[in-house]
Amino acid sequence: MKKRLTTIMLAAILMTILLCLAPINAKAGEFKPVTSIELQQMIADGQDIKVIDVRDAATYKSGHIEGSINIPYEVADARLMKELKPTERIVFVCYGGPTGDGFAEMLVKNNYKKVYSLSGGMRYWDGRVVR
Repeated sequence: MKKRLTTIMLAAILMTILLCLAPINAKAGEFKPVTSIELQQMIADGQDIKVIDVRDAATYKSGHIEGSINIPYEVADARLMKELKPTERIVFVCYGGPTGDGFAEMLVKNNYKKVYSLSGGMRYWDGRVVR
């Protein structure tokens, strides 16, 4: 009886550890937040990527991630699903994070699979900025 109880306790502890180590955003149907470093790695890995900057045009022109596409938030609802394919790897960038997250959620709800959002937006981008 004592041995069986010990086995059950060990199994419960192991399951708890595994659940804690599992990525929070690993569920299907969710976008994935990425850090500045992760986005820089994604850009450099050679795979196709669309970095969509949803800030207004003037702010975009004052400094943006090289190769990003400006689709200002004011017109993004009308343009995103027309211009982006569900199979593309897409990363949203905004001022501070929430706007990009909102557009990422919208695409995921419409069956886009590889959708990301830069955590903290351009405030936390420490890569190259072009004007």
